Amino acid sequence: MIFNFATNVKKDGRTMITLPSDLCKKFKIKLKDILFIKIRNYEFFGYVVGTNSSKRVTLPSRLLNKLPKGKLNVQAEILQERKSKLKINDGILDLYYSLPNKIKHYEWPLAIKDINDKIIIWSPTAYSQTIPRYLKLNEKLFEVFGLIQGEGYKKSPIGGTRFEFVNSENNIINYILNYFEENFTIPINSWSTFVNYVYNENKTRKSEEEIIGFWNNNTKIPKSNFKRINYLEGKAIRSSEFGVLHILIPSCVLGEICLSMLDISEKLAVKNEEYAAAFLRGLLAADGSATVQQYKNYKTLRIVELAVETNHEIELYSKVMNKLKLNIKDYSKSSRKLCVSSWNDFLKLAKIDAFKLHKRKKETFKKGFINHKQTRMIKKYLNPLINKELSIKETQEKLNLKSKGSLAQTFNVQIKRGLIKRIKRGREYKYHLTKKGRKILKFLENY
Repeated sequence: MIFNFATNVKKDGRTMITLPSDLCKKFKIKLKDILFIKIRNYEFFGYVVGTNSSKRVTLPSRLLNKLPKGKLNVQAEILQERKSKLKINDGILDLYYSLPNKIKHYEWPLAIKDINDKIIIWSPTAYSQTIPRYLKLNEKLFEVFGLIQGEGYKKSPIGGTRFEFVNSENNIINYILNYFEENFTIPINSWSTFVNYVYNENKTRKSEEEIIGFWNNNTKIPKSNFKRINYLEGKAIRSSEFGVLHILIPSCVLGEICLSMLDISEKLAVKNEEYAAAFLRGLLAADGSATVQQYKNYKTLRIVELAVETNHEIELYSKVMNKLKLNIKDYSKSSRKLCVSSWNDFLKLAKIDAFKLHKRKKETFKKGFINHKQTRMIKKYLNPLINKELSIKETQEKLNLKSKGSLAQTFNVQIKRGLIKRIKRGREYKYHLTKKGRKILKFLENY
């Protein structure tokens, strides 16, 4: 509902616009209502304060000097009550309905005005944020918010929640920057940054110019946006060569939007296998690791770990991994980690490209998985069965093996896995690949 009235603007400090009492009665305007106001070409939100007999809204100081003195016409729209409810149509999230009515940490309202395919979001004492109304639910969204869950700032500092992301890998930083530019229309040059750089007496200390130059060249964030370099003396055993980059948008409203999106992505990730896989990729890139160990002449994959800090993370990460049918070992009480260590689980992680977002971690996982004893035995011993049925003796001869002990043992394991079947042909047993076996063998050959 829209109504108009005239008011005098006085430039003597904070300006309150008094709402005409007859209009307040006519349109039943109450204290704490939110109005969307337009004066000339300027638009802003107004939070109704005052008393029951005298209601007012504040004119933002940033507009005060842009308006002329004297009487001005005001157009005010009473924002309709919005029922906050997750709304998804054909894989598209409608943020107008899906975002909450209140911010996460305080009792402040979160007001939203829809304009075509965009929404303007506002909360008292904060600047408004304009973003697209509709957001596609795809793998990239869940990968990004998996990263944010692991490396994003989720606390509430004094003054409101800012959005901040931290990482030492420039490709992951760019993944975040590009996503927010493409989906939230936030340009790369709007991010503020600082760097934490760890050094010691055995590590040559890089200059601010070198550090800023590296990150500027690799992210295209303007040099003027770098606020400081924090030089921290420490062991620097695993520290990044050019430090850890912190990127942030000093917007409380955007921070609340991201926290709400994180809540939504978590709820959806534990219900949908595709979303769970993407969310886990983000988590592993942020807080995961793949550990290898020496086995004969190979460095083979031993364990994949995911760091946890809170009970919420333990519960959430467990649900995500359970959705993917991973067998979890919970070491959260002793080492604050959830782990998987069986070859079957490694195969599931390989199939979803679990470390896709982190180049170094992916390389470690891939080499360790390829060199895993089970991977090598399956590729070697099952390959002869691609085109024909063979007995153990025939397979032994085809592979030129001295004995058939390990071959028989491998076949028994793969029968349990459902990769091969044994059938009786005359007086002997023959083995052949199942549909599942063909699929897995093909995957391993091309991995």
